[in-house]
Amino acid sequence: MDFTFGKRGMIAGLLAAGALVGTGAFAAAAPAANAPELRISSADYALEYTVLNGNGDGFSSVLEANSAREVQAEGFTTVQFSVNGKLVSAYGPLEADRTLVCNAGGTVAAPAVTCAFA
Repeated sequence: MDFTFGKRGMIAGLLAAGALVGTGAFAAAAPAANAPELRISSADYALEYTVLNGNGDGFSSVLEANSAREVQAEGFTTVQFSVNGKLVSAYGPLEADRTLVCNAGGTVAAPAVTCAFA
């Protein structure tokens, strides 16, 4: 089968369009460049954190004692910290292009969490 320049050009165009669509899919899956970020460090006790949006919806996770985690918080406005189901503190609003660094201290009987934007 003999390909003419027109057929080759059409195939090249389709391949280029497919590459652009594939690139767009990868870009859509990546978090926004201006998304807020959290850096959370626990103390000698497990620390639960909850990240919430303006409607009160969100997710929770538990950091084991003496551990750290970074969290992308795109679409979320507030972070709350609890120990053994009791609220310790909450911080908000989270700010785009900013990292909120939170460190737990104190003891499990008297926990404390301090946060500041880096």
